Amino acid sequence: MKNYFRAKGIVDDAVKINTTSVFLINISLLWWRGRATDKRRCEIRTWQEFQCELKGQFYSHFVEKEARTKHEVEQRGVQKLSEAMTVAESMVKLGLRKDKLGSSKFEEMGVHKKNHN
Repeated sequence: MKNYFRAKGIVDDAVKINTTSVFLINISLLWWRGRATDKRRCEIRTWQEFQCELKGQFYSHFVEKEARTKHEVEQRGVQKLSEAMTVAESMVKLGLRKDKLGSSKFEEMGVHKKNHN
């Protein structure tokens, strides 16, 4: 979120809080809807179970995604914020999941990393 706020020039704390809460609400609703319709999942019976599952679902995902995005931006040798935002948005849209052969979705789409040799 910090990068988004910086790119959009958002400095007001109230705007940051509102923006983040809307983002988290939408993401959480999608997770909950998917979880509620997945019959293979065990029922959550306590508040503690809910908290553990929610944290497990999102915390590690966002940390991993942020690290992957930073790594990809560094690998591409991005110097400008606008380029970094483009790379980050592409990663979000494509998911950047590795396939069986180890190529990324970027490579499948014909977008290759810069050669740093």
